[in-house]
Amino acid sequence: MMNGRKCPGSNSGLLSYGFEYLKSSRLNRVLESKMNALVILLSSLMFLMSLALFVYTKKQLTSLQQSIQFKIHTNQVNSELTALNAGSFGLGERFIKLEKQMQQMAARIDEVSSEMSNNSPYAYAIELALKATPAENIAELCHISLTEAQLLVMMHQQQAA
Repeated sequence: MMNGRKCPGSNSGLLSYGFEYLKSSRLNRVLESKMNALVILLSSLMFLMSLALFVYTKKQLTSLQQSIQFKIHTNQVNSELTALNAGSFGLGERFIKLEKQMQQMAARIDEVSSEMSNNSPYAYAIELALKATPAENIAELCHISLTEAQLLVMMHQQQAA
């Protein structure tokens, strides 16, 4: 090389090309390692985001399942309450019917009891005993024995008093 010029046939061009190549290969390796680091960083970030999305989706799914189970349970309870309510209406009607029948039977029992007491020879004797009529008079008026009249007087004088 003379006066800053390159001589033909000198090795300086090759050398400078070699340095350039070395510089560019080092630069390529640095760039490649930085690119690899960037790819690893982005991959890690994508993995973490995927994991977060999975956890969020899992929580949402669990919440949705619980909500559906609650709604199913609520619907079951509502249908059971509806059935019980319908049954209670039926029972109410039956109770009303039974109460009417009981009232009719009680009225009939009172009728029969009244008929029996009015037709009984002792009904008038009991009325007389309640009025403190002597046993001899009761026996004579009602055509019962003196002992029966005395018994009626003893039983019903306590009620009259």
